[in-house]
Amino acid sequence: MRFLLALGFLWGPLALGAEWPGETWAESTDLTALNPTGWASNLSGAFWNPETRRLWVCTNGPAKFWSLSEDGAGSFALEREYAGTGDLEGITQIDAASDRVFVIDESARILRAYRIDTGAAAGSWTLSDIPDWGNSGPEGIAFVPDVWLGQSGFVDGSGVAYPQSVHGSAGFGGVLFVAIQTNGWVYAFDLRTDGTQTFVGRYLTSRTESCELAFDASTRRMYILHNTGGNWIEVTDLTSTLVGGDRKFTTMSEIQVPSESNIEGFALTPAATVSGTPGDRWSFFTDDSAESGALRWFRELPSNMTKHAGDNQTSRAGEAVSVPPAVVARDAYGNPIPGLAIVFSIESGGGSITGGNATSDASGIAAVGSWTLGDSASVNTLSAACAGLSGSPQQFTATVQPSMPASTGVGSAALVLLCLVAGFVRVQVTATLDRVRRFH
Repeated sequence: MRFLLALGFLWGPLALGAEWPGETWAESTDLTALNPTGWASNLSGAFWNPETRRLWVCTNGPAKFWSLSEDGAGSFALEREYAGTGDLEGITQIDAASDRVFVIDESARILRAYRIDTGAAAGSWTLSDIPDWGNSGPEGIAFVPDVWLGQSGFVDGSGVAYPQSVHGSAGFGGVLFVAIQTNGWVYAFDLRTDGTQTFVGRYLTSRTESCELAFDASTRRMYILHNTGGNWIEVTDLTSTLVGGDRKFTTMSEIQVPSESNIEGFALTPAATVSGTPGDRWSFFTDDSAESGALRWFRELPSNMTKHAGDNQTSRAGEAVSVPPAVVARDAYGNPIPGLAIVFSIESGGGSITGGNATSDASGIAAVGSWTLGDSASVNTLSAACAGLSGSPQQFTATVQPSMPASTGVGSAALVLLCLVAGFVRVQVTATLDRVRRFH
C-alpha cells in the first residue's frame, strides 16, 4: 500500500494517510441506474446488513429510504422504497430490532424507526444532547452491540468503562453512535425502547467534519467518513484518550476516498464471516451531488495474509524448530482480522506438526503449534492457507542440520584403557623415584 501526506486539519500534527486500496472511482460499479430519478441528488447515508445481505440508502430531500437486495446475477435490485420524515442523513439497523430500520433527521436531531414490512413509524428519540447546529448536525449513525463494546475497551465521556447498555431488557443491547458535521464530533447514546435515552459521551475525531459511520464487528473497527479536506475515512478501535479536556477516539489509520466529490455515505461488508472465512471484500459510497454515479459499489478490496514469524529456520531431523511458523491476516484497510481459520500443512521433507488448524487472534496472527522436521530431505517446507485471502498460501522453509557423529563403544573402551595405563605408569614412576631417594 502506498502512503501520502494527509491534507486537512487534524487534532494534532499532520498524519500519513493510506491511498484507497481498491479499484478507482471510474472502475467501480455504478448502481445509480437502479433509481436515476430518486438518486439524482441528495443521496446521503448507506448501511450494509450482513445477516440479510441488504444494502440500505437514504436521501435528505425528499425524505426517502430504500432497500436493495442481490439479484442473483452478480448485482443488485431495488427492493422497496419507503417514505420518511425530515432531513434524512444516516441509516442503520440494530440486531435486537431486526424488524426495523433507523434513520437520523439532521435538522430536528431526531432518530426515527420504521417497520420494514409495512413502512410504519415504530418509535422516535429526540437527541437533545446534540446542540442545535441546524444543517451542520447529525450526519451518520452506526450501532455497536454490547459484546463489541466490552472487547473494544470503550469508555464513556468521563473515561469510565462502558462495556454494555445500562438499560438491560429496556434497551437495545448496545450503543448508537452519531457522526456530527460540526467539529467532527461523534456522540454516543444508550437508547431505551420507550423513546428515551442515556447520553454516553462525545468524542473528537481526526478531522473537523464527520458525515458517516460504519462498524465492522469482525475487526472491531469503526469507520468515520470525513467530507473535508478531500474525503477521508478514519479508522478507530473505539478506545479514546483525553485531549484538552475532551475525549478523542484513537485513530488507527486514515484512508483517502478515491473521489473529491461530495461523498456523504459509506458502507462496507465485514472482513470475515461468523464461520471464520474471509468476507465479500465490498464497500459502497454515496455521492450527494452526482446525477451520475450517486451510488458506487467497490468489489476489489481483498484481505491479505503475510508471514509473521518462523521462516528460514534450522533444526535437526526429528526435532522441532524453535519458532513455530506464524502468519498475520489483515483486511484491505490494514486492520488485523481475528477469528479466521488458517490451515497449516507439510509440503515436503516429511516431519510432523501439531495444531495445524489454527485461528487468527485479536492481532490477526495464527501460528502452528509445533513443526518437527523430517529426515527425508535436507530442506523441509510448510504451508499456511486460507481460501479467499490474497497471499495465500504462504510457504515456510526449514533446513535439516547434519547430526553429530555418535561415539562408538570401541572408542569409549580405548579411552578407559588409556586412562588406566596412564594411571599405572604414574604409580610406577612415583615408586621408582621414592626408591632412588632412599638409596641416596
